[in-house]
Amino acid sequence: GIMLSDMENNDSAVGGSRHPRRTAPDADEAAGALAQLGGDRGRLAQRVVTPFWYYPAIGGLLAVVLACVSLAGRAPGTIGIMHTAVSGESALLSWFSRTRGIGAVWPRGAECIALFVVICTMLVAALGGIAWFTVTGKAVGWTLVIAVLTGAVYAVLGWRYDEALRRRIAAGR
Repeated sequence: GIMLSDMENNDSAVGGSRHPRRTAPDADEAAGALAQLGGDRGRLAQRVVTPFWYYPAIGGLLAVVLACVSLAGRAPGTIGIMHTAVSGESALLSWFSRTRGIGAVWPRGAECIALFVVICTMLVAALGGIAWFTVTGKAVGWTLVIAVLTGAVYAVLGWRYDEALRRRIAAGR
């Protein structure tokens, strides 16, 4: 009898198939397909390019959030300002995902993972430093220095992360 697997794999089982059996590609077809994949990777890598102002804007908003954390309870309106800054960061991230068709991605590859770890460590250290200065009652000015430096370093590391990610995508890794 005819089995379902025979009908799917044998063109003669039921009067032929709408999808003719495909043979393995020859060397030229395979090379052409690989070249096309390489071009696709290159085009995808270029879609990851952020505008020059993107990471400084995120870093600036991050600095505002950190400054608000350090000034909470000392200056009026800090919670509202922090909410506005966080909303701005969310809006920028959404805009980037919508316009580029690429959402946030989990880091892959040694360089991307290392940069991600450095960024996360920097954020934790900044919050720890701000908390220490705030709890001990030390000069608030230092917390603002930490906030601004963290925002600036984030901008630089963001650009570096993008470069590493583009290299990784273009190389097909």
